[in-house]
Amino acid sequence: MLSQSTENHDRVVKVAHHRHRAGVEAIVLVDSRQRLVEIHARNANGTWTLDERTSGDVPPALLGLVIPFDEIHERVTFDQAPTA
Repeated sequence: MLSQSTENHDRVVKVAHHRHRAGVEAIVLVDSRQRLVEIHARNANGTWTLDERTSGDVPPALLGLVIPFDEIHERVTFDQAPTA
């Protein structure tokens, strides 16, 4: 879960670090301010792809389990959008 105070560090430093670890096949970042899950997945040729999801399940092929999207954010309260 990304927090506002560490989001930049997590996205830049931690993701880069984990991408260089041979055993890491996927990196999942969960946004705490909006319904968004980012899935960084290693391809067979060693390159990475980014899949941004706002609904649906996190693909089981990446993690070995199905994670329903609604359960990822079920205890998160999002701020209301400002009204004009």
